[in-house]
Amino acid sequence: MSRDIANKAVKNFFFSGGRLAISMAATLCTSAIIARKLGPANMGVYGYAMWLVGTLGILANIGLPGALTKYLSEYIGSGDTVTAVQVGKRLLLTQLAVAAGVSGVTACFMLLKSPYRSVIGLAAVMLFAQALQQSLSSALAGLQRFDRLALTSLYVALASVVAVGVAALLHAGVMGMLWATLVGLAVSIWLYYRDVDKFLLKLSPQPSDSVRVAPDPFRRIRRFSLTVSYILLVDAIVWQRSEVLFLKGYSTIAQIAFYTLAYSIASKLGDIASTFSTTLMPLYSESYGRDGLRDIGLVFVNALKYLQMLMVPLCLLGVALARPLAQLIYGSQFLAVALPLQLLLVASAVTSIGVVISPLLYGIDKQSFIAKYGTAVAVLNVALDFVLIPRYGAVGAAVANSTAQIAGVLGGAFYVVRYIRIKFPWKSTIKIYLAAAGAVAPVAYLATRAHLGIAALTGCAVLGGVLYLALLTLVGELGRQDIGVLKTALLTKVYPAKPLRAADPA
Repeated sequence: MSRDIANKAVKNFFFSGGRLAISMAATLCTSAIIARKLGPANMGVYGYAMWLVGTLGILANIGLPGALTKYLSEYIGSGDTVTAVQVGKRLLLTQLAVAAGVSGVTACFMLLKSPYRSVIGLAAVMLFAQALQQSLSSALAGLQRFDRLALTSLYVALASVVAVGVAALLHAGVMGMLWATLVGLAVSIWLYYRDVDKFLLKLSPQPSDSVRVAPDPFRRIRRFSLTVSYILLVDAIVWQRSEVLFLKGYSTIAQIAFYTLAYSIASKLGDIASTFSTTLMPLYSESYGRDGLRDIGLVFVNALKYLQMLMVPLCLLGVALARPLAQLIYGSQFLAVALPLQLLLVASAVTSIGVVISPLLYGIDKQSFIAKYGTAVAVLNVALDFVLIPRYGAVGAAVANSTAQIAGVLGGAFYVVRYIRIKFPWKSTIKIYLAAAGAVAPVAYLATRAHLGIAALTGCAVLGGVLYLALLTLVGELGRQDIGVLKTALLTKVYPAKPLRAADPA
């Protein structure tokens, strides 16, 4: 069974990785177009608007996307497809109602006298669209249809780039770019809904056809969602750019632009790690629903190893190339993006392990630890924001954010290791860091000695990758067994635990 879980994890990660690559390319294209068109000051306004959408969007989803992923996969894993369908339909309807309510309340702020009234009105529409998009994509993740998620991401990326490109050709300002972003959200909602409607909403299973019907699944779901809602509010401080609020109050609008662009790039690189979270959450939940903690420790240790093998060199490579990358994508007026980006990427090499830890805690119903410990980390983050941002601007924001994130992840790792009684893979971790540092060192040297164009940047990345694989093999962390796991997972057809059907007999 553990081999099936490993194969499914790698296969899901493969599709999620394709989805992420598409998303990263689209984000770089759209952010480059918007930044070059608007300049630092107007880009700061745009960044503030998108921060507002993301922050208020937390109130609009109240933990429902996470609940969709967890409970759809858990009930499917336990063979109770009837309850899975019922849960999916009810949570999606609840999300629709809650998102509409929060969007309406936000729109009321347009009545206030503010230079950003039009921005607030559009943000109200965007946060509704974003909440709905997140829940629909989470439902597909719970069904483990990562192939559909990857394909849809391609269409959404094309629509987003075209919309922003057209806005730039029409010489649109901040509002025009926000409308273009909304077009991309609308396209994604339509495409995700088609798949969710096909694989979930049109199914009408009868309870009599089920092996087992959960007595009251929604009591667990309500408790889970309320806890996750609080965690998301804490995460808004620690993980989701609360520094923007302090930058607006204590620094300049240009500093918001520098920080939000740096955060955007770092978070997109972090999204590579998040694909582990997206694929592990349903696997942890499925395994926990079927076998308890028996296989979870093995999945955790292997995921942690492979995550670090991927993320550590990427983060260090990003640090080495941050300045020429900022020059190439955004132009010389945005070179101040480089230092905050480097700080965030250094932290990401460590904090990326959080995407293996947090889905495990959610999967085994221990999310209360995240809520309690996250509160202390949030207090630390706000204190650092207050001290560092007035003096250091975007750089201070990056230091505050990175410090809090590292503190949060280390505490979570200590708790998980003790709870599921496993050993942290320190030996593998040290070898991975040494191999990554050795591979990136010559790339960093080249980056400081020459003005690099896109061809040179690509060459440096390839050089670093080749050196890293060689060093990883040399220290014994990349062997035939690891390659065999990858080949077996990608070449063996693996299906979801049990497909949803109108009638699911025993």
